[in-house]
Amino acid sequence: PVGLYFGDKPVELQKAHLFRFGRRIGQILGRKTERRAQLIKGAHAIRIRLALNDAAGQGRTAGSKAVRDKFNIKARDLNKRLRLKQRATNARLVAVIEASGRSIALPYFGARWTRGNRVVDRRGERRTKRAGRNQGVRVRILRDGPPTVLPNAFIATVGAGHTGVFHRRKNGTIVERKVITAASMFDQDTPQRVARKRINEKFGERYIHHFNRLFAGRPGR
Repeated sequence: PVGLYFGDKPVELQKAHLFRFGRRIGQILGRKTERRAQLIKGAHAIRIRLALNDAAGQGRTAGSKAVRDKFNIKARDLNKRLRLKQRATNARLVAVIEASGRSIALPYFGARWTRGNRVVDRRGERRTKRAGRNQGVRVRILRDGPPTVLPNAFIATVGAGHTGVFHRRKNGTIVERKVITAASMFDQDTPQRVARKRINEKFGERYIHHFNRLFAGRPGR
């Protein structure tokens, strides 16, 4: 079986050209003996494995961009939460892309805390000549959306260097304000549609590329 998954959701791959090129490999290798059959199977699996991994990488990139078109988060902060969990091998022609991690802290969405003439964000603290007009924490989660203002919140770095937005409850306990996980962002309609479209485009394209390399005397990576 050949498969590519976004988490536990399969991507429907267009496979018609795989069977067409599989037959073509057999024609090129000649009369079908047992040895020839093994060569065909092996050559076919290698091309599919290379194409699957190439397509998974392209799908990851396309999905990441689609998420960042909506959410105000930098590529480096998002991409470390999206990984190729499983690469396809010749023995197991399955690749898995996985978005993981807990809810993302608000400073990754550009949260900034203004208190008097102090301004604090992920990069640290700086002082301005005058007190800022908008006191409290301001954060823009959606790229095209309005900023959210949290007048009683603050930014602090705790634990092993974790920077977050916190507020104090009425009972005195301090809790962190978080929003959404990477998995939830990637699970939305647009990122899924964009990533799946790119995967299918690149899967066929890269399979043909590796197929041509096989018979050009360069059997691929």
